[in-house]
Amino acid sequence: MVSYDTRIRTINGQYATNSYTNSFSSKIMTVPYVIYEYDGEDVEHLNSELYNTIVFENLKDDCIYDAPPPGSRNYGGRIFGGADLHTKNYESVDTVLNWVRSVLPRVGYIFATGEMKDQYEPVDYERLGFNSDSFRIVECWGIHYWKTETVPVHTHFPYTISFSYCINEPNTSPKFVLEGEKIPIEPGKAMFFLSHKDHEILPSDEDGRCCLIGNIIFIYEKYLGYGDSEKNFRRLS
Repeated sequence: MVSYDTRIRTINGQYATNSYTNSFSSKIMTVPYVIYEYDGEDVEHLNSELYNTIVFENLKDDCIYDAPPPGSRNYGGRIFGGADLHTKNYESVDTVLNWVRSVLPRVGYIFATGEMKDQYEPVDYERLGFNSDSFRIVECWGIHYWKTETVPVHTHFPYTISFSYCINEPNTSPKFVLEGEKIPIEPGKAMFFLSHKDHEILPSDEDGRCCLIGNIIFIYEKYLGYGDSEKNFRRLS
């Protein structure tokens, strides 16, 4: 039996630690979350369009939960667009989601290997035992908070990866808590984390926090280097 204690530097300079013991002498390294910055043009204009779309315009009548007036204690936030916002063809939403899709292979690589990679660093996907292009967004919604609103501890299991793209954050103190750690997320940045991890949202000192949220699953297609996908499917069934 061999025990390993590994420290992996995350993108914001903090460390993830994981102690793991197995009989195969293989290191298991984990990164708790990844934060990437949207690298398209004019992110301020994009976020303004997203905020108007989610809060004021097209989705204002497509609200799952309508929060009570500011000042009252409340749990949840107002959820817009159902859970299938990714299917409704709003240009600003699709712009962000296309960017999310473009970084998903890299995010999957990081969670699988424990090797932190920035947005532009080369990645050796061939070392993975799965097709890194097989992650799919299957749920997406917009959410807006009054300052008193919170979300209690929960997970997004059984999804694989979840993300939160920050559209508007009027107060810079961290509101997102993952596994007990407060994590600041600035507008124009997306946080990716494993869906089974406990997380919660804290109240704010100001109204207007707004995010685009999504859940991702891995769709079985074809293992790299393992031949015919149909044979693999039968082998795993």
